[in-house]
Amino acid sequence: MKGTMESSINYAAPWEEEEGEPDEVLEEPMSMRETTPSKVEALGLQKELNKVGLTCEQTSERTLHRYIDEIRGQLPTGGTAEVFCIAERVPAGSVAPAAAASFIDEVSSYSLEGGTIDSESISGHDGLDSFLDFILEDNPGGQQFVSQLAGVNYGDRDFAQQFAENNPEGVYFLATLAEQNIVPTASGTWAVDDQAGRKTTSDLAELVVAKRWEALNQKKPKSDRTSCKKGEQPDRRWGQTGYRKESYKLKGTSAEAIKKEYREFGSNLSAAIVEGISKEGIEATLTNQISPLQDESFESNDYDTRREGVDREVLVCLVRNPSRKTNQGVGVLSVTWRLQIKNYKSKKSATRHDASLDFTIRSILYPTVYNSSGPEKNTTTVYDQTQDDKKLCPITS
Repeated sequence: MKGTMESSINYAAPWEEEEGEPDEVLEEPMSMRETTPSKVEALGLQKELNKVGLTCEQTSERTLHRYIDEIRGQLPTGGTAEVFCIAERVPAGSVAPAAAASFIDEVSSYSLEGGTIDSESISGHDGLDSFLDFILEDNPGGQQFVSQLAGVNYGDRDFAQQFAENNPEGVYFLATLAEQNIVPTASGTWAVDDQAGRKTTSDLAELVVAKRWEALNQKKPKSDRTSCKKGEQPDRRWGQTGYRKESYKLKGTSAEAIKKEYREFGSNLSAAIVEGISKEGIEATLTNQISPLQDESFESNDYDTRREGVDREVLVCLVRNPSRKTNQGVGVLSVTWRLQIKNYKSKKSATRHDASLDFTIRSILYPTVYNSSGPEKNTTTVYDQTQDDKKLCPITS
């Protein structure tokens, strides 16, 4: 496949301040669990490609095994950030069934004083099954993530009830994301396991919304960040930002264009932060990234991932040096992307097509400043940081 690249001014988000690391390693408490990350598998990829009309020899299971091995071998290695949430921000026009919408509105408004919730208030809600079906139907990556969260496999008998009884806070977490039109699409390498982590994840999703991120990016960062405390320097931001924009012009088969999408998605993802992302986390993010044909594609004879006038947006939440009880900071990437293939349906008259691939990545990282001992004691958490930044730039859309 022939292609050219157009770049804009790119800068990666750092975990560390420019003046270097603090004298000691800072960690803060947050309960997390290791999870089995999603992988790109030949059979699943074949189903996704069939959905977009690719049923030729290039999508045979044997060929796809070779493609996947090739792409996997080209993914960046050596990255250290782990991935704890992979989700997609769906268009606001996506309408939930009435029962699911009622569940989202009611449950997302619950107050979790003490970090727990009564399981009966979740399991007894008439909209529970409708809600889980709404976010998980035709979403195998999301099903894998939620199954690990639930402690029971999606599709098992009484899945919803067992999930609500085993982990009502997990159901609440999904409802708070859905309230922002966010749906999990894959399982990362870790997952948050306490209320502090869930609230921080929700904040990260809000802070990386384009207008809000742009407003934050224009603010100056905190001075002497590691000694700064919650509420101090209120005109400066905690988050450390990064930005990346790449455009590619391509000429080749449809299958080659999609292979290019996978390779460049992974490369740009890891390049968005200074320390990079683990290879397993990158591959997990790549699952579920083939878009079905939209109505516009049927009308125009072209393939376009844009949906209802909106480009796809994937959210990737990151954690630095996690353990079951502590970590050294969290962050989020917003990856907005679009793949277009011209004359997509003309497979016989034109096997090679003009295509374009565009990525825009906004990132914001929150290294911990938490230090519970010594003369420089600072109990400011990453959640305190995200709350301060939300107050600094109170933009909701």
